[in-house]
Amino acid sequence: MKRKAHFIPLVSVMALFALISCGKQNQNSSSAPSATSNSEPTPSSSSSTPDSKIESNPSSSEEITVQYDFTFDLNYEGSTPIVVKVDEGATVSPIDEPQREGFLFQKWMTEATDGEEFDFTTAINADTTVYALWQEIEEENVVSVTFHWNIPDVANTVIKVEKGKRITLPTTKDYPNHLFRNWYTDEALTTRFAQTTKIQEAMDLYARYDATLTMEAEYTDLDEKPGRGYSANVEGVSMISRDVNNAGASNGFFVSYLYYNGAFLQFDFDSSDAVSDASIVLRLSVEFYDMELDADSYVVEVNGVALSGYSISLSGAISIEESETDKRPFENYKISEAVSLKKGSNTIKLITNNGNYHGGTMGADAPIVDCVYLSSSSDLSWSPITSNVDGK
Repeated sequence: MKRKAHFIPLVSVMALFALISCGKQNQNSSSAPSATSNSEPTPSSSSSTPDSKIESNPSSSEEITVQYDFTFDLNYEGSTPIVVKVDEGATVSPIDEPQREGFLFQKWMTEATDGEEFDFTTAINADTTVYALWQEIEEENVVSVTFHWNIPDVANTVIKVEKGKRITLPTTKDYPNHLFRNWYTDEALTTRFAQTTKIQEAMDLYARYDATLTMEAEYTDLDEKPGRGYSANVEGVSMISRDVNNAGASNGFFVSYLYYNGAFLQFDFDSSDAVSDASIVLRLSVEFYDMELDADSYVVEVNGVALSGYSISLSGAISIEESETDKRPFENYKISEAVSLKKGSNTIKLITNNGNYHGGTMGADAPIVDCVYLSSSSDLSWSPITSNVDGK
């Protein structure tokens, strides 16, 4: 009995020591998160599911990510299939046209033989395989077109085409902070390639990508600017809201309270050269009510000249009752690809130009504004007022 009486306190002490140690580990892990805390979860072989789905750990608080295998089968003996991962419900882009000696690639099919052409706008919800369709041809009747992407570390694409036929242009490649404009027949990018051209001999084509300047709405001059919402009026930087609902604001903030006729945001920037083909894209969303805007009701003005010919459809608005916990995702709206800029100082203004009353102090239709994407062959710069979001 004496041994038993001494044994129990010893176990208690050991348990107490273990609890204290565990507590210290928990404190350390919360105060110094690991470098991979924001990375995507890595699936293990034991968590594989039918259709080769990849899921994050269902027991975690993170949203489950499901992916499927999308296989490009080149459809001839000795070829190696190309497999890419696709998120559930997403679409996939075709790979560069494959090459095969003595054959021309035609299209991707749903079956190895007797299938239909695959529609690349199809949402992928299972493992999927497409098959290359080939046309046999004499090599002397084939010419090569080399596509120069003009993207660092990206190899050229070579596509063979039958003499006298038009060529199918390759899917454009992503180039961060750049906008693809067109294909040109010369390195200096002065002559656009016409897609109706019938190819008679080998040729080179050159991609034009324009650098994109992102101008955040929250970094514009808001000093003493009045703002009107549905049930409150604000002023200046109080027009800025943090994107707490993960609506996809590019910098985590957006500007609202533009619900009155004459409200505007102004973006001042510099261009190294005068150009006539700059591109403007607005990243916008909407709150409370669906809205249909156009060049009359929502004016986009460049150096005092109003642009024309665009429309902005803002549907899927979140109701006033649910707006505190949800926001309609931001989307990009192309305004124009033929914008004239001056050498030196330039200004873009986004102007609410209607009196469509919705109630309260909401006296006009207007979007909530994330940013302006301005793309040009000239060098662009601006001076963002980053202090606007201090303390937000």
